[in-house]
Amino acid sequence: MVVLSVLLASLCCLPAGEPLRMVNSNIPVYKQVGEETTLLCDYDLEGDSLYSVKWYKDDVEFYRYMPKNNPAKLVYPDMPGIDVDTSRSDETRVTLLRLDMSSTGRYRCEVSAEAPNFDTVNSKGTMVVIVLPEEDPIISGQDEVYTPGSHITLNCTSERSKPAAQLMWFINEREVGEEHLVPYGIVMHPDGLETSILGLHVPLRPHAFRSGQIQLKCVAYIKAFNYASSTTDVIASYGQIRDNLVQQRQASFLVKGAASRMSHSTTGVLFLLLTTHAIIQ
Repeated sequence: MVVLSVLLASLCCLPAGEPLRMVNSNIPVYKQVGEETTLLCDYDLEGDSLYSVKWYKDDVEFYRYMPKNNPAKLVYPDMPGIDVDTSRSDETRVTLLRLDMSSTGRYRCEVSAEAPNFDTVNSKGTMVVIVLPEEDPIISGQDEVYTPGSHITLNCTSERSKPAAQLMWFINEREVGEEHLVPYGIVMHPDGLETSILGLHVPLRPHAFRSGQIQLKCVAYIKAFNYASSTTDVIASYGQIRDNLVQQRQASFLVKGAASRMSHSTTGVLFLLLTTHAIIQ
């Protein structure tokens, strides 16, 4: 009896095994609509047996793996934004197909060991599904001609994305200061997409015209997804248009004067063509 008591006492004092622990998890922060993704939940049972792995979106279970069940995989249907590829899902990962905006949410995996310990660990993260604009930003409101001292009043619009694109204005490759920007609220569409608009109101000074022109650029970007797109427009000053018209009229008068003095010989016609080409060039 004494020997048995000592043996039991020694067994009670043996150090307990290491508990179940999470080794690695991967829940992408950003994905693009239409893509697929694989959520990872890697763990170490430390000698225990696996009881279950469960995946949740916004605290609602959508996938379960229980090795003692037949089948071991269980998918809960009819959850918006969740399309599980069971052939590429198992006890450590779950693959989601055809992501859409409703796939955005907070994801959590929960791993439980078998009896007698029933240890449980979990890991969680938020995934945001992004919709990129289908087109470059649009510049609207241009006049055909500007004169020094007048104002440029334009809008830049980036249509239908999620989240709304951020916008920046540049004049001659220099970013426009906030004092010349006109921010508008985000336009919300019924399908959840968003349109952003940024106005520009800036006075035109003579030195802004380079060879009679000003280059305007609007850049739309979504920083989280390293997305950027731009549209460039060029406007002309009244002086450049006027000078071009004067040059065209002078060239026209020169051609008419030369034509009135030319003979109708082949040499005269050829000379007229060459002279006209040289003047136009």
